[in-house]
Amino acid sequence: MGEKNNPEIWSKVVMADHFEKIQKLKDKIDGAPNFRRVPGYKVFCVGQPTKEGFLKVCEKVCEKWPKDGKIIWLNMRQEPIVYINGSPYCARPANKIGEYAELGNVTRASVKAEEDEFVKVLESRVGANEGKLKYFDVNKKEHEVEPKEIMTLSKVVEGLKEQYPGFTHNRIPINNSASPLESDFDTICNAILGTPVNCPIIVNCQVGLSRSTTGCVAACLFREFQLTASYEGLVETVPGVNLALLRMDNYEIDKSKDALFRGEFEVVKELVAALEDGQAAKRECDKVVDKNGPPPLGTGIKQLRENIAESKLSYEIMDDAAQAFLKTKIMDNIQKYFYLICFTAYLREEGRKAKEGNSEE
Repeated sequence: MGEKNNPEIWSKVVMADHFEKIQKLKDKIDGAPNFRRVPGYKVFCVGQPTKEGFLKVCEKVCEKWPKDGKIIWLNMRQEPIVYINGSPYCARPANKIGEYAELGNVTRASVKAEEDEFVKVLESRVGANEGKLKYFDVNKKEHEVEPKEIMTLSKVVEGLKEQYPGFTHNRIPINNSASPLESDFDTICNAILGTPVNCPIIVNCQVGLSRSTTGCVAACLFREFQLTASYEGLVETVPGVNLALLRMDNYEIDKSKDALFRGEFEVVKELVAALEDGQAAKRECDKVVDKNGPPPLGTGIKQLRENIAESKLSYEIMDDAAQAFLKTKIMDNIQKYFYLICFTAYLREEGRKAKEGNSEE
């Protein structure tokens, strides 16, 4: 059976990342579920691609960008990922099969170690099962596959770098509903730091829904900080960036919407009042959240702010057990929205400092 360097991973089951109704958007790229671009930014969002899908995404984002230029990929998933016959599968605890999993305290180092070990797990299972591997789909139905090739996500990325030498893959494991940690915001900033605003950023999770939308919002906010701080006089020369979309301070959410849909939760109102530039930070954050949401304002699937309001409205008609689960989810999502406003306020402050520094020079 081989030496078990990481006994916990040996108890996990295999789940296929892709499923029949994974594609939620009209426009489709084979192997890259729910691929889209955030309007006004060179920031893209996608579900976990196939081996071939990675190449197609890179090809798409390099239409107006050199193939040997830097490409930033942010992977927001907590689950260890392996590729079987070119398709992504992940390791899950047996009680957490499905579209969403909150796996708790996962770090970049721990998930990388688990991925390496999971390949050994799969090879062992294939050897003991006449060359076949059992796996589950998101609906907990069991299937079998005959693996011709099993490789870690890292190996897939290494292969990609042969064609796209500037490709960087950054693992930032976050929860589905709760806010990224402070260190996660740091990792996102550090990954983007020093790159021009038209350098492509691609963010992924399993389906291209919650976690990747959160990562995209943070990436767009950082790009906005760069524009404010450094590129104010040069914006017109940057291809693919629309200046009108990036004027943030005067943004207004549709006043006909209910206060909940406008993100006017008590704790958020307190935050806005406590921050020196609170109202402007919330407006800027809201605009980026809307650009990452569904049409007509965005090209995405998940509306991080309005999703909270929808959950609150459906709370009343649920039974007690469902209410307990939903209450946690609502609290987590409000916390995430709260921290995204804090992140926006921090970047605005840093932008002001950078501008003052530039003018002195």
